[in-house]
Amino acid sequence: MARFAEHEFLASSARTASENSSGLRVDGYAMVTIMMSSTAVTGSSPTVNAEPEVSNDNSTWFPMNVYPSASDPAVMTMQLTAAGQISMTLPLCAKYLRVKTTIGGSSTPGHTFSVVANFLKQPR
Repeated sequence: MARFAEHEFLASSARTASENSSGLRVDGYAMVTIMMSSTAVTGSSPTVNAEPEVSNDNSTWFPMNVYPSASDPAVMTMQLTAAGQISMTLPLCAKYLRVKTTIGGSSTPGHTFSVVANFLKQPR
């Protein structure tokens, strides 16, 4: 039996506005590697950020944070400013996962990008 599962959060498409993926039920998985790939950019200083968010009810969403100190949480964010790829691997500790994307820049910024993930199942 395969210990990995794949999921496409956002299919490759040209985007000029921020977007959230649908929530995916992930209990039963221990780890996830989220991969973002951008193949084209438009506008001046274009950026695309992808941030994993978690939920226990698929309705109220929370950013996944790393706490270097109690007063200074850092949100886990991937950012591309040109065509390229980036990934992050993290443990799963919630029932649902989605990816929030934010487009930034000036002069109608845009990115053609996709977000996919590989999940490692919990050991039995």
